[in-house]
Amino acid sequence: REAVVIPNGVSGDFAGDWSPRDYVLTVGEDRPHKNLALVRQLGVSWQRADGASDAELAALYAGARALLVPSLDEGFGLPVLEAFARGVPVVASDIPALREVSGGLATLVPVNDVDAWRRAVRQVWDEPGDADARRRWAAQFTWERSARMLRDVIAGMA
Repeated sequence: REAVVIPNGVSGDFAGDWSPRDYVLTVGEDRPHKNLALVRQLGVSWQRADGASDAELAALYAGARALLVPSLDEGFGLPVLEAFARGVPVVASDIPALREVSGGLATLVPVNDVDAWRRAVRQVWDEPGDADARRRWAAQFTWERSARMLRDVIAGMA
């Protein structure tokens, strides 16, 4: 049998207006694979969401100039889609999971190239790109779609 990838879904709670303020955002705990030490080297105003409720996280996305995902490794990259649902640009490590989940709409940067990260953050800060394209991409990733895909896989096993 062939492997089937069933992506996560994005809650509709993350959709809405985007009114960028003067900070970038990271999401998740400060664990080694998240590579947050890189963000500390960028010299930008930074908010870190760790343990935030969905409502708090949605508000942080709404005001972020960009989401930064400097991870060394990721399984899926759900924060990329949550940010996209709001229209927020993403600067992410150029690793397979983030390359795939971002659908060509994130600015992908070599993992530990601090100068490249600085340039990328500056670029999206000044020219954020197409928020509507990001919203359309994220809208494809629903929990209903994930459930339907899982049901189809299970039905095909019978």
